[in-house]
Amino acid sequence: MRHFQKKGYIALITAIILTAIVLAVAVSLSSTTFLARFDSVGVELKDMSRFIAKGCLEYARFNLASSSGWAGNVTTTINGYSCYVYAPQGVGTTTVIQSTATINNRTTNLKMTVATSTLKVIFLEELSSF
Repeated sequence: MRHFQKKGYIALITAIILTAIVLAVAVSLSSTTFLARFDSVGVELKDMSRFIAKGCLEYARFNLASSSGWAGNVTTTINGYSCYVYAPQGVGTTTVIQSTATINNRTTNLKMTVATSTLKVIFLEELSSF
């Protein structure tokens, strides 16, 4: 009878070890999914800051169309989020407009080059800083 008791003990230990391994894999996969959620929130916040900064650039284009002497250097609010428009810089036949928006430490700095006479967008780029 002793021989059968030892086989039962080995089966029990094997079952416990396999359960621990399966549990560790399950916890690992669930925490990876949980942490990936925070990364997707960061991407959404970055997109939102980009849209707000672009809205600021459009605000600046509108003000330049209304008054060619518009000085910029203003903070404006779009949908409850603020952004800053730097002073437009005329360079020959083009004007450079820069804006920045930050939402929960996600910052977007945009630089738009427009034709001075028509305010048509020539180039738009995101910069790491100004």
